[in-house]
Amino acid sequence: MVFYIINALRTLVVVDALSSWLLRESEFPRTITSPLLAPIYRPLRALLGPYTGNFDASPLVVLIALTALAAFLRRRRAPQ
Repeated sequence: MVFYIINALRTLVVVDALSSWLLRESEFPRTITSPLLAPIYRPLRALLGPYTGNFDASPLVVLIALTALAAFLRRRRAPQ
């Protein structure tokens, strides 16, 4: 169940990042993905803002963190 949630979040991050290059904030699917991911992105943007300039690295950081979390959970779940 946890892996489904992690994969759903990763999919939302990818869709939001790709659509942010092409669509305005008021267009579908950004009207769904932006409010859902804003609480995750906001602290990262505040932390990374001065160092990344105009490039928003928060989706990349979230993807790396979710991938690392999934890998960690898979290792803990694997039989020894």
